[in-house]
Amino acid sequence: MRVVVIALFVLCFVAFASSKGFGSIGKKIGGIAKKGLSGKLSGLAGGALGGKLKGLSGLGGKLGGKLGGKLGGKFGKIGEKLGGKVGDKVKGKMSGLFGKAGKKNSKKSAPVETESDISNGATVTATTGLNVRNAACTTGAIVRTVQQGTSMRYTGQSKTACGHTWYSVSGNGFSGWAASGFLSQGGSTPSAPANPPSVGGADVSSYPTSYTTSGYTYTGRKAQVLHFLKARLTASATTYSSHSEGPLGSADLWTSGAVYAKDNRQMAGMNALADYISKNLRPLGLSYVIWKQRILGTWSNGVWKNMEDRGGITANHFDHVHITFAK
Repeated sequence: MRVVVIALFVLCFVAFASSKGFGSIGKKIGGIAKKGLSGKLSGLAGGALGGKLKGLSGLGGKLGGKLGGKLGGKFGKIGEKLGGKVGDKVKGKMSGLFGKAGKKNSKKSAPVETESDISNGATVTATTGLNVRNAACTTGAIVRTVQQGTSMRYTGQSKTACGHTWYSVSGNGFSGWAASGFLSQGGSTPSAPANPPSVGGADVSSYPTSYTTSGYTYTGRKAQVLHFLKARLTASATTYSSHSEGPLGSADLWTSGAVYAKDNRQMAGMNALADYISKNLRPLGLSYVIWKQRILGTWSNGVWKNMEDRGGITANHFDHVHITFAK
């Protein structure tokens, strides 16, 4: 009986221990299984969710790209339109400003009628080589270039433009506009005496009628005058092909010691020569004399008139005295 009880006790204990052990094992196995299943489920859920989110992110990127592109295009078009409108407005304003400035300038340069103290039909004489133009401005076409001493008729119109006052003039076979600053009011160039009898008490007609210089030969009264000036004032004459009235219509005079292209304005001999000629133009049969950038003609009532600066010693007549014979 005791054996049976003990056996039963042992069996119960074994059964209890086994059930407890197997329960613990079961719990452990259950925990492991639970964790594994949870991990798998988490992995599955995380992968699915990540995929879905990734898909959403890609979709968002696509939507963002499309939306950004459309908005960028729209804003770009708006910018172009605004830029165009602003540009047109600025262009319009600038054009208006330049247009007004152009109008103002054109008004300034337009010839303005002026009053002249010269009567219509009066004679005016060129005090230097002068361009006669078809309009009262330096941009007008040249219709004739006249020489110093050329007489013209004033035809009654006077205008101010392009920095000058212009007179309407007419000459032998031409008419146009000439700058008044290079004109002197006065009679026509006088005809020289057939043979000037004397100058300052000297008998010019006693001098030779041939005078050769610079490859040209003056004859008649011109030669006699040149010989006279040589004898009285040591003035030697030279000339050249493009002289104002041709090689035999004018002459350049040099007293003893005067040098070409050197400033001879302080030479007593040169000043005495110019002074003597200026006081004896008509008896010498001359139309005008030029010395030291000044001109004096038979029309100027014994008054020297300043000339424009021609840019050099010889061109400004600082080294020689120029004379032109009357026609």
